Amino acid sequence: MAVVPYTSTNQTGSTIFFQRHSQSGEGDDAADAVVGVIGLVDSAGNEVGSTNPLPTATQTKTVLFATGTVSAVGDAIAIDISAAPGYTSGDKIVITALRIQNENGTANTVTLKDAATTIARVYTEAAGSGLDRVYAPGREMRLGADNDFILNLSAANAVGYSIEYFLEA
Repeated sequence: MAVVPYTSTNQTGSTIFFQRHSQSGEGDDAADAVVGVIGLVDSAGNEVGSTNPLPTATQTKTVLFATGTVSAVGDAIAIDISAAPGYTSGDKIVITALRIQNENGTANTVTLKDAATTIARVYTEAAGSGLDRVYAPGREMRLGADNDFILNLSAANAVGYSIEYFLEA
């Protein structure tokens, strides 16, 4: 028995996406059972009541990486959006994974910023302490259009970072 995707179009032209248990794996047996509604979309592929299209196999995002070390007090650009591969005006940085680590034994507060706006603060009290966060799909950290991702240090000591992200129009 397999779980297979299945679609059905209703009278108004909206498509309903299901997951079904299938006896044959084809999704067309009379004994199949619907195990969950994935979503309801209009003819343009948008979720009903939403402007976000459902992900499809043809939608791809290029995952980009930024890594480095900052050590000066104040703002340091961790991701310069205008230098990101594939950037076009109006794009947003969408962070999917973020790792920040104190690289020495001096305490430091690292402020995460969307351009000039503070998003979060991370206190790193000892070497090796910091933040290791992978964001669930749909819960990523989205910055404003054309905004850089900034790390601001409260003390002059080395803080390493590794960031996975993509650009979104």
